[in-house]
Amino acid sequence: MALQKTVTSGQGVSADYHRISDIKFYLSDDSNPRVFIELALYKDAAARSGGSSPLENTQNIVEGADYTSYFAPAVLDVVNQNPLERAYVYLKTLTNPVDFTTGTTDV
Repeated sequence: MALQKTVTSGQGVSADYHRISDIKFYLSDDSNPRVFIELALYKDAAARSGGSSPLENTQNIVEGADYTSYFAPAVLDVVNQNPLERAYVYLKTLTNPVDFTTGTTDV
């Protein structure tokens, strides 16, 4: 699973393949549980499947109301919900640093 949306990387390269490379739950602080989502940007799906390194990685921190809406146990306990799928659903709500709310395709 990945997201396809054309952007210009920090190196000035046009790229369109965004894949979650890491997801971590931090639950030790009950008052502020968080999820860290690392998103890797590749030139395209062929570069990813061919073993190329990502052009860049970004980290998104999900906490507060967003954590409650997307990752709280009550949400993940719903049939057919898993953290990786929820992370992609969450990413498609973001507008910064990439606006995934429009023109984004699941691949």
